[in-house]
Amino acid sequence: MTETKTKQNKGLVFVIATVAATGGLLFGFDTGVISGAIPFFQKAFNISNNWVEIITTAGLVGAVIGAMTSGRLADIFGRKKVILTSALIFMIGAIWSGAAPSPTMLVFARLFLGLAIGASSFAVPLYIAEISPTKSRGTLVSMFQLLITIGIMVSYLSDSAFAVPDGHPNFNSCWRPMFYVGVIPAFIMFVGMLFLPETPRWLISKNHEEKCREVLEKVEEPSLVEEVINKMKFDLETDRKNKVNWTLIFKKWLRVPLIIAIGIMFVQQFTGINTIIYYSPKIFIMSGFEDAKAAVWASVSVGVVNVAFTILSLFMIDKLGRRKLYFIGLTGLV
Repeated sequence: MTETKTKQNKGLVFVIATVAATGGLLFGFDTGVISGAIPFFQKAFNISNNWVEIITTAGLVGAVIGAMTSGRLADIFGRKKVILTSALIFMIGAIWSGAAPSPTMLVFARLFLGLAIGASSFAVPLYIAEISPTKSRGTLVSMFQLLITIGIMVSYLSDSAFAVPDGHPNFNSCWRPMFYVGVIPAFIMFVGMLFLPETPRWLISKNHEEKCREVLEKVEEPSLVEEVINKMKFDLETDRKNKVNWTLIFKKWLRVPLIIAIGIMFVQQFTGINTIIYYSPKIFIMSGFEDAKAAVWASVSVGVVNVAFTILSLFMIDKLGRRKLYFIGLTGLV
């Protein structure tokens, strides 16, 4: 009976993590979808490259705001509500982007959509980590990153499906359904999250111990439920006693690890990978592709390689370790 219960728990946890990780798919989709739309809405609106950069950057600005505010909101209202709200923003933002009558409105639509990208980048991994059993937590959280890369690839495929050759009657409007497609995964995530529980850690932090126990009995091994509850109580009490503030980053003992951590993130972004993700069709056009549709199709290869190496790293990370795998990736970048 206990073995059957454990298997059921693992299956339920996987379903919960998969539904929540759809936020990663949306993150990737709404990051990559604009790349295929650029050649078409630039001609449709007859705008300069500066305007294109403003429209593209608007999503990043929104993402920064969303990421900065979602942590506090997730603590107050719960991880589930933040994810549900981000799903709604994804849906509204996708419709708004596709229906934008002017470049100015497209800027605001992308800014709004960016809020969901930033919020989901924080709330979804947190939700998965807090609701997953310790043994499978690393694997399930990594699903978020995998679905980001899959989302980018799906956006390229979607863009390719709606892209038309130069001179086609729908050339100036084919970019609109590229954005509309984003409504589908957002709706799936919203409906799916309605049926998922709040995380045990948030429930216990709000003194809902019985609800916390009910959730843990569904996702954790039965023999570990009370142990997990006691550990969460201890961790929360420790956090309350040892409040952390911004002055901690100036402590001497933290200086070297902090510089290394920031350096790793800086190097990753400084490689220019985001430029390739956002502008790959435009880069292909600049490199000699005469047709916008062909350039969009060529971008699919970028998405495929991205997904392939993400999957490869998931299989290698436990065998090689995080540090060694990072140096392999860094060598490839160099």
